[in-house]
Amino acid sequence: MTGNPRDDADFTDQGAAKHPYQFIQTSQLGQVHLVGHSSGGGISFYMALEHTEIVKTLTVLSAGPQMPPAGEGPTQFDAILAKCPPDPASYEHRKCWLLALAHTEETFPPAYAAADEYMGNLRKAVETRRRMDAMRAARPGWPDQENDAYREQAWEKARSGVLQMPILLFTAKQDTLSWDAAEPHAMMRRELGFFDIVGTKNPRVSMIVINEAGHFPYREHPEEFNADLMQFIDFESGHR
Repeated sequence: MTGNPRDDADFTDQGAAKHPYQFIQTSQLGQVHLVGHSSGGGISFYMALEHTEIVKTLTVLSAGPQMPPAGEGPTQFDAILAKCPPDPASYEHRKCWLLALAHTEETFPPAYAAADEYMGNLRKAVETRRRMDAMRAARPGWPDQENDAYREQAWEKARSGVLQMPILLFTAKQDTLSWDAAEPHAMMRRELGFFDIVGTKNPRVSMIVINEAGHFPYREHPEEFNADLMQFIDFESGHR
């Protein structure tokens, strides 16, 4: 419920990565344990690359846009999404989109759905969608081209070994975003590809795979996730 970006460049991944960094600096938090989920994991990854000096540990949950593709073809998520109501601006499409990422319908109870609908209908949210639609119409390929170029630069930087802080990848076996539609079982290629990129020159990279969970493992197994996260942070804090 923060203010909308003033500059169009702030709608890109590079612009989004500046936001938490500026918040941390303004709040004078010093070094932090950075945790991000999905696209937020991508933003955390980019911020850690650009400002390694302020990140104590980095935790990335689930497949995000910073990771390699799940396979050559569509994902399980793509296959489910193709059956959703066609109007992306409708709440029914949004609800279907969420359920395509969830492991069960219980992932998003009615209270969550009501809050999600409320947030999506806020004046700021409506203004943002209209503004982004206008920018996409005026600049074909925006912001995907900018984001793809920024991601490639990030991968090259990560391969050089810049990230030396402890890193935890927390993923779920049934995440439809990391599951090629042509395969009977998810191979987690996105997470394992990311693991290889950051782990080649950093021995302090680990991964936890949780079963019976989709794209939101922290909602589907909150106690287990919290325990694993705190154990990781406590362990690494004691070895610095």
